[in-house]
Amino acid sequence: MEEADALCTRIGIMAFGEMQGIGTQTHLKGRHGKGYNLTVVVDKDTMPESALPPGEAGREVPIGAVPPIAVDSIVLRTREEQEAHSAVTHTLGRDTVSLTSAYSGTLVYQLHLDTRIASIFSLMEELSANRATHIVDWGLSQTTLESVFIKLVESAC
Repeated sequence: MEEADALCTRIGIMAFGEMQGIGTQTHLKGRHGKGYNLTVVVDKDTMPESALPPGEAGREVPIGAVPPIAVDSIVLRTREEQEAHSAVTHTLGRDTVSLTSAYSGTLVYQLHLDTRIASIFSLMEELSANRATHIVDWGLSQTTLESVFIKLVESAC
């Protein structure tokens, strides 16, 4: 998909021998995409080796281990992920973002189409400046052509 996004001026997406969508990358992303993705990277604190029980040096153990929680069928396993998720949804609003994936300290949110993107930058800068949120990095990107392709093929089934 990255090659098609970079090299083509018009793209057609077919599923089961029928055309599902055709147009420029911008047109397909705007019409069939889901807006923007917000990626948040969470700091993963670990106990120093000196704090580990004897015989377990070298093994990472999360500080303040907490039971995992599920958010929309996505499991947040660490306290840092849970606190960052809470901060993001509280600051941006539950009606603005929805968690789409969480893996190894990286949380990915879908921003709803009517979200004012300009306000996201200042709010996320404030969140990442606050060490209590455990957010070390974040990024905002447009829906990928691959996700548009997957959505169109799934809707054809």
